[in-house]
Amino acid sequence: MDPGLANARDAVDSARTITDEAEARKQLASIREGLETVADEPADDERTGDRLEEIERQLVELGNDVDGLTMSHLETARDQLDAYRRESAPEWESDRE
Repeated sequence: MDPGLANARDAVDSARTITDEAEARKQLASIREGLETVADEPADDERTGDRLEEIERQLVELGNDVDGLTMSHLETARDQLDAYRRESAPEWESDRE
């Protein structure tokens, strides 16, 4: 797994470990699965960029529902994914732009 994705995965795992909220743990497990899927697929700017954007969106939404150290780990994961996307899918353009 690429170090950027591994760092994002580790931040998600840390958030999942420390949160007391069952729903947050469930969402973090889903996000982790998404990261594993991206890591296992061949790089494709459009598909990779779209998947990473969706995972980043999930991290932001979940980050709005938690606080403290859990939120900090989610911000770290989001930042790691953003850096990875810029490196692995440089030609990708968001539909939102």
